[in-house]
Amino acid sequence: MVAEVDRKLRHYEMTDVFDVHISDERNQDGCLQPIRVALKLRMQQWNHRRSNDGFNVVVSHPKLPQSAIELYRLYTSKDKVEKDFETIKGLVKLRPVRHRQDGKVRAHVTLCMLALLLERTLDNKLRNKCSAKRASETLST
Repeated sequence: MVAEVDRKLRHYEMTDVFDVHISDERNQDGCLQPIRVALKLRMQQWNHRRSNDGFNVVVSHPKLPQSAIELYRLYTSKDKVEKDFETIKGLVKLRPVRHRQDGKVRAHVTLCMLALLLERTLDNKLRNKCSAKRASETLST
């Protein structure tokens, strides 16, 4: 049940908008009650998303060889890169480091890419069970 709720929220990209609470309580006789899943809306996240409601206009140079659809896909693909950086910063808790030497910069970028690879591998291995983020939160306790 947990995996199904997580899958649905990920499908609609709503994992950051809802807190999931699952209760598996027993009654006074010690019998297991039906499992209840409650979703609590995070109003701040919801309002932030709502502030972006509307439409986008992409303007480009008329001599670009790409079609309008190709340009739109290129533009929206940046979201994937932004989500990857969010993963790098969030899952492994990497923070900006002020490097001045090329070797250190390369090492830092390599660690960031490894963090992203770890997140993607966990997501693939845990498919239909839970997300890598949820697994990381569970293991952190």
